[in-house]
Amino acid sequence: MSDRLLNAAEVSEILGMTKDYVYSLCRQDKIPHLRFGKTIRFRAGAIDDWLSRSERGSLEAQFKRPGASGIAPAMAQED
Repeated sequence: MSDRLLNAAEVSEILGMTKDYVYSLCRQDKIPHLRFGKTIRFRAGAIDDWLSRSERGSLEAQFKRPGASGIAPAMAQED
């Protein structure tokens, strides 16, 4: 198991946000995290994956959007 565990301060530095914001994301279950009693840790790989999935404007995201086929709806229905 080589996936490093990060604390909230390290994740806040990666995100460029405050620790309070990171903890808020945890309370809302919006960021992958591990809870050991009152201690919260983050797997580095899970944070990287989460950031990739959260990124907007990527080509992958454009192809997953409904209606993003590149064909105008009116043209797609022509016979």
